[in-house]
Amino acid sequence: MATLTEVSAVVKYLTGALTLVIGIGVIVVCSLEWRYWKAGSTMIDKSQLGLRLGGGGLLLVILGMIFFGVFFAEMISERQVFLSFWTVCMALAIMLFLIAVIDLRKLAHRQKNREKELVNEFASVIRAAVTKKVGGEPPPDGPDRAAPNGN
Repeated sequence: MATLTEVSAVVKYLTGALTLVIGIGVIVVCSLEWRYWKAGSTMIDKSQLGLRLGGGGLLLVILGMIFFGVFFAEMISERQVFLSFWTVCMALAIMLFLIAVIDLRKLAHRQKNREKELVNEFASVIRAAVTKKVGGEPPPDGPDRAAPNGN
């Protein structure tokens, strides 16, 4: 059976590898977000880009703190320093969550506005087509109108 120190070493290195992989993933996603925004192939605005890049940077800081806290926990021997370190890490995680919620709300608001625009555009196209077809008069509505299949 493995000793506690051997298990602890394995956990340390797995945590280190995982934080490294996630960190690289965050950097890749942030660079792609920036690239898509610069190319104009995304619907987000400048404030949302700032939120996303800021969130990515904050996530990198949190990952760095986790890495440091796991590998160099021996350096944080005082109870107050230890508690302060992990309290700051948790506070940053809460800030990251709030940034994500703000971004999500902005995205939902933008989507709602875009849907309204599309409905208005579609309605104006239909109105123009109907007016052109009927000769300036709105089409008749109601049950006395014949169905398309002739019934």
